[in-house]
Amino acid sequence: MSTMSKSRLPNMAGSLAACALVLGSVATASAGSFRDKPDLFFRPGPVAPEAKPADALYPRGRLFPISFASLEKGMEKETIAECVRLGVVLATEGPKIAVTIGQERDPGTRQLRLAGNFAGELAAKVAKLSRDPATALWVLSPGEIGRSNPQEMEYLQTASRVIHESDPEKRPLFSYNPPEATTSTLSHIAPWVDYLGKAGGGPRAAAGWNVQRASEAIHETTAEAIPVAVQTWPLLPELSSPKAIASATRHDLYLGLVNGARGIITHAGAGQQDLSREGEAAFRSACLQVARELLGPSKLGEALLFGERREELEVDIVDGPSEVEWEFPEARAKGKTPAISYLDLVYGKDRFLLLVNSAPQPVTLMVGGMPYAAVNAESLFDDDPLVEVAEGEFELDLQPLEVKVYRMRRR
Repeated sequence: MSTMSKSRLPNMAGSLAACALVLGSVATASAGSFRDKPDLFFRPGPVAPEAKPADALYPRGRLFPISFASLEKGMEKETIAECVRLGVVLATEGPKIAVTIGQERDPGTRQLRLAGNFAGELAAKVAKLSRDPATALWVLSPGEIGRSNPQEMEYLQTASRVIHESDPEKRPLFSYNPPEATTSTLSHIAPWVDYLGKAGGGPRAAAGWNVQRASEAIHETTAEAIPVAVQTWPLLPELSSPKAIASATRHDLYLGLVNGARGIITHAGAGQQDLSREGEAAFRSACLQVARELLGPSKLGEALLFGERREELEVDIVDGPSEVEWEFPEARAKGKTPAISYLDLVYGKDRFLLLVNSAPQPVTLMVGGMPYAAVNAESLFDDDPLVEVAEGEFELDLQPLEVKVYRMRRR
């Protein structure tokens, strides 16, 4: 056991539970009770209901929702083919299409241009498009609905009713919200959409905070919306290299997942600052890599949707900062985020530990709370060797913005 001083980190399942945001129940057994009780530590968790189709988007199905519709332009054919194979929602290709539907804004006044019978025309369009089995997701245009504008709120409410009533398959509805959207603003949007999120693009450590705003907005209403991570180009000045862009993108996505996101929607394109061609490629590559990890054979996406979030694994910082301060001017927000965010997740017989380092410095951790001589910790998605956990704990280093996903299995 390390003799260095430790800083105990809060499990994200616990902090989410405080906001009534946890998926499934949260176990409360003391981690120390597992030292000689591997059966208790490895008790199975829930799995996805077999009645839910594996190829349909959550919540109707078991497929973790990921849309790269805004990234499709410029994708190579091989990348598009892989997205199709994984089940990623695109704009024009494959069996899962995101259909943008709705009205436009006047380019001069930025006011909605509503047709005289827009509800009837919208109903007819939805009824026609809903017959296409490739339609998987409705994206209501335009986004950035102003909660203080009665016309725009009436438009959102009417369009939502029409889309849900006209689509017999009840496909999910999403509408874009900008970085400055507050919890109060999102709470007015939440009852009328199925996927709720707001754009990030701010400091890396604020990526989880963005998802929390959507989760809190849902909790404050009777809405049944699902919080999603809305990923935009990471445009901070220090992200000048493709490697830095890829690292930041992967960090932001996983920090959103640890904080409760149950879907990923990219929003990167028109109206935003351009990245270099290499930067755009790095952004797409990082998003695709996360899609592989969530939708691949590990079933990590299903675990995030249907698994049980527990508070039994212990994560201590033995070297490095415990918090990261951040400021997000576009959202008029600033705060502090734990340097290390983590999630202890059980899905069936598999136990996952997600770890995200939001600090700009390396952090050394001690992961403990496991039974003695009974656990193998496999680091997924990288080449790290398997860890045989001898005394119920093991030490590891996380580099700046690094993400690690471990799968704990019985020896």
